[in-house]
Amino acid sequence: MNLRCDNYVGKQMLRATDFTGSIADIKLPAPNDISSDANINYSAEERPGGFDPSLSSLGWLAGGFLLDKIRAPFDTLLGRKDMDERDTTFKDAGFRSFNYNWTLVPKNSEDADQINKIAQSLQVLAYPSLSRFSGGAKIIHPPLWEIRILDTKEGEAGVYKWDLGPNACVLSKASIKTAQGGIYSTKDSYPAATHISLTFQELEPAIRLKDNKLVSRSQARNFGGRGNDITTD
Repeated sequence: MNLRCDNYVGKQMLRATDFTGSIADIKLPAPNDISSDANINYSAEERPGGFDPSLSSLGWLAGGFLLDKIRAPFDTLLGRKDMDERDTTFKDAGFRSFNYNWTLVPKNSEDADQINKIAQSLQVLAYPSLSRFSGGAKIIHPPLWEIRILDTKEGEAGVYKWDLGPNACVLSKASIKTAQGGIYSTKDSYPAATHISLTFQELEPAIRLKDNKLVSRSQARNFGGRGNDITTD
């Protein structure tokens, strides 16, 4: 798995481009434990008024209006109420989150040192940075992440592999711990195993295209994205 980290950008036109890994370019084994949460929010709303043709409504036009007027005094007695015209109406799509977990076991001191650097980088890069020209009054948005599964045959990142296709993300949680009961046996007393758990959240809402691919709002507006193969209706 390739995790590329670049500086935050506010303009949607610039968000649709590929990442370069200007801050970090981390390669890890593809995790066995991958999970994603997609939450779509709905509300109960009454449908807009107006004529909505159906067999019963056509019959009502033929005389139902007058019958309703005649029956109105008996509505309370008979327990009659207007039809419930509410629909479950789309409100918004929640930001998708992606969870990845690794337990990394070094084979030698060089591996242990590399794992230590990766673990520290992942924690540090989850935070905002200090704006150098603000006198300590401003901070800069945490960096953005691109997540891809490497295609070992081609030697480059694949498009829409089984990584569940995350778009540009922020790192919302980074948990690092040594394996419980791990023995500090490597050179320089590095832990024998390190568990890394990461949660990423997409920066923008996802939009579904006609080929059932999910892209970010910026990608949909700028016809760009993973593989630059976006098609529209």
